[in-house]
Amino acid sequence: MIRFRFPQTIVLLALASPLVACQTMRPRDETIADPDAAIAEIQGLWAATSPEGASTGDLGSSASKDALRRRAESISFQYPSHGPTLMLCAVLAYEACDTVAAQRHLDDLLSNDPGNADAVSLRARIAMEEGNVGYARRLLEDRIAIRPDHGGMRELL
Repeated sequence: MIRFRFPQTIVLLALASPLVACQTMRPRDETIADPDAAIAEIQGLWAATSPEGASTGDLGSSASKDALRRRAESISFQYPSHGPTLMLCAVLAYEACDTVAAQRHLDDLLSNDPGNADAVSLRARIAMEEGNVGYARRLLEDRIAIRPDHGGMRELL
């Protein structure tokens, strides 16, 4: 039989709780004051990388596709409701064949902006590639009702 000493247990828990809280908090990177500028820089570096992931110019080793994706992911952690960041993360994950991460980013984006046609199109495309045509069709029909002027969604439907 295990016996707990009530006062000692409370003291230990009181001392340990700030340590646990400090480990779960994410430090904010103060170097990213403007997520739009950071995303534009990542998009420029992404465009300058070859399909194999090697940089095509004097961009240095930090321009590899994995490093750019990690950088975009870190911005998305700091700005979880920033639409362009979520869309870039979704596209980068999709191009890296990580459809689970791409779907997560797209679902987050669509919960904040249900009429984002690019996000709907990519989410429906991923659903169709996975064989879930019914979900893709329902998603496109629902979103076309929100944005009837977008030809890309109609074409995909």
